[in-house]
Amino acid sequence: RMVNAVFEDRKRRDFDPQANTDEFLAALADYHEHGVRAFTICLQGGMPGYEGAVNSAFEPSGELRGEYLSRVRRVVEACDRQGIAVILGCYYQRQDQVLADEAAVRRGVVNAARWIRESGFTNVLLEIANEYPHDGFDHRLLKTAQGQAELIELARREAPGLLVSTSGIGDGKLDQEVAEASDFLLIHFNGVPVQEIPDRIAAVRALGGPGKPIVCNEDDKLAAEAARAAEASVAHGASWGLMLLEHNQKFPFTFKGAADDAVVYAKLKELSTAQPAGEQQGAGNAAKRTRPCQDKPTLLAFGNDRPGRLAISPRDFARFGLLYLRGGRWNGRELIPREHLTTALTSPLSSSLPRTAGEPAEMIAGQRSIGGGNNQTDHFGSYSCAWWINGIDRDGQRHWPAAPLDAYAALGHGGKRALVVIPSLDLVASWNDGQVEGRQRQNRALELLVRTVTKDRR
Repeated sequence: RMVNAVFEDRKRRDFDPQANTDEFLAALADYHEHGVRAFTICLQGGMPGYEGAVNSAFEPSGELRGEYLSRVRRVVEACDRQGIAVILGCYYQRQDQVLADEAAVRRGVVNAARWIRESGFTNVLLEIANEYPHDGFDHRLLKTAQGQAELIELARREAPGLLVSTSGIGDGKLDQEVAEASDFLLIHFNGVPVQEIPDRIAAVRALGGPGKPIVCNEDDKLAAEAARAAEASVAHGASWGLMLLEHNQKFPFTFKGAADDAVVYAKLKELSTAQPAGEQQGAGNAAKRTRPCQDKPTLLAFGNDRPGRLAISPRDFARFGLLYLRGGRWNGRELIPREHLTTALTSPLSSSLPRTAGEPAEMIAGQRSIGGGNNQTDHFGSYSCAWWINGIDRDGQRHWPAAPLDAYAALGHGGKRALVVIPSLDLVASWNDGQVEGRQRQNRALELLVRTVTKDRR
């Protein structure tokens, strides 16, 4: 949690916002090296340890201030180059008073979502408010579950495909209405003992429904206790986020990379690079899950009449999905750099890409060229680098409404031959010659997969 990496206080002439952001960016690579895969920053920062600061990217009207956004852009773009996501908050308690009224609050959300969309950022998620039940908010729209649900939908309409949420207070709980409205579930564990973390995660998961990612993006525990909290969160299917109040959030801010808290950053590095269970000594069925591909091929992708086609069994095909699920690592070795995986899964053709006219065209002799009466270019905003992802089409509809947002798949013949990966469910599935062809049947197949897996885990 680095909400004050873009801090300013318009009352303080002794503070240099650009130098502050510079210091954070100088430590970015070290944070990444020690397991950080996302930062939370905020358009109204965080509590700097003193009252009366004026720290807001919003004008009273809800318009955005270019000077503030320039620092945010630097952070977002630097994170993107490292393969790091940014959870960008809009509103913070003690600062929403900058907004003139609730119309300005709504306008601010729309403007923030529009800025993300028009900037073309693909590594940004939006957080409407930090700890919306907090007494430090004045505008009722920001203090109620109903208001938060309204603002989440407002942002989603302005920027289709943008993942939007809002965070609860430090008890690790959310209101039902917020959980249902959110694309991912944001919770804080400041006041939650480590031993209670598994139950809080289970309760939030039940509210949000199967497949919604759970992210704790604030926990103020330190050292060994924080390391145990991180371990408990990850073990129960949630991300975990550190808030070092004295170092990173209270003035004067310091950003020293892993030196901020060597114990917890060592644990984060371990958790983010740990070998999956199938690679550890003594793990059940490890030999089957880690051996090289050696099954008798049963899947001849697109036939065997041309060179370059893949002949493979569904089980061996699934191992390619497991390689992606493990972040490109196999038997402790990095086979595919993580940044390449990220690019492959987050670079879809735009849903607004103009479609071809489908006019007949001269074909290359003996080849199956694209064109010639075929309209091949509408990929529903969901076709990335050889992978289908769960994006948004030109009508604002999710590609697979019944599947988790992080689902992706390699599909042949419309889905008859398939490799499906759903990281939030730790799931890889493969099939050959299934009766699954077309988007609707794909969605139904994924719905049944999700239902079966989540039912077995309850």
